[in-house]
Amino acid sequence: MINYIHSDDAAMVKARFAEALKSPGESLPIELRVRHSDGHYVWIEGTLTNLLNLNVVKALVTNYRDVTGRKQAEEKIQQLNAELEQRVAERTRQLIATNRELEAFSYSVSHDLRAPLRGIDGWSLALLEDYGKALDDAARGYIGRVRSEAQRMGVLVDNLLDMARI
Repeated sequence: MINYIHSDDAAMVKARFAEALKSPGESLPIELRVRHSDGHYVWIEGTLTNLLNLNVVKALVTNYRDVTGRKQAEEKIQQLNAELEQRVAERTRQLIATNRELEAFSYSVSHDLRAPLRGIDGWSLALLEDYGKALDDAARGYIGRVRSEAQRMGVLVDNLLDMARI
């Protein structure tokens, strides 16, 4: 029988039989590959029971069933899981790179937007400080609204950056 056992499983099978010899009456699980009559290997699983102590039997009894289909399915699942993990890792790398680009873009845009807003607010303030008395109430109101809107736009840019960080 040992000639039919796959070479990778032979040592395990010998060890399992040795264990069975030391454990009368116990059923031990075993799983191995054996060569089919047409030459290919099939997976079998079963139990190995030492009944040497029973006068009627006096044998090591094995019960097996072919589990080749299940083993092939398990191998396919492992392969698919490995491929999935690889794809997830690649997508994660892409997402990290995209997020870094988005963050750099957001900072660039915010800087580019903040500078003109600070200019609008600063020049409007200078206009009010230097010429405010010469302007009528409506003109001062307009300049006040320009400053208020520039400051509000600055807050919106900050909020946009906060959202991009999330």
